[in-house]
Amino acid sequence: SSGINAEYGHPDKHVSGSAEVQEHAAESSALLNKAYTCLRDPYCRARTLLKAKNHNPNITVMDSEFLFDMMEFNDQIEMCDDAETLTQLRIHNEEALAELYSQFEKYFKGRDLETAAERLAKVKFLMQTRERLELRAEVIG
Repeated sequence: SSGINAEYGHPDKHVSGSAEVQEHAAESSALLNKAYTCLRDPYCRARTLLKAKNHNPNITVMDSEFLFDMMEFNDQIEMCDDAETLTQLRIHNEEALAELYSQFEKYFKGRDLETAAERLAKVKFLMQTRERLELRAEVIG
């Protein structure tokens, strides 16, 4: 981010400029920082790619088998009472996330945007599951 701002005009380089120039530099810097943050986040980046192709990244109908599997997995998390099992659940979740991101990329590159969006919707569920795993880890200690 600092390299981007240095090249395109960090607001600190415009302290002697007019108020308009300073405001423009601050707005540009904020926009660049937001873009950089999104590019570093695979989920945000994938949503932005779909939007750039004029495809709505929000899926309203989800695969019922996937939803059932998620409910079962979340039940396993809630019933988990030892760190070793929780570690295995975390590994499983991270592997599933990596696979879904890989599938997103494959379908996006193949221009199957609907399937890419569906994979991304599943990513969101697994990201929420990641948060549940973290909360459970705090409870287990």
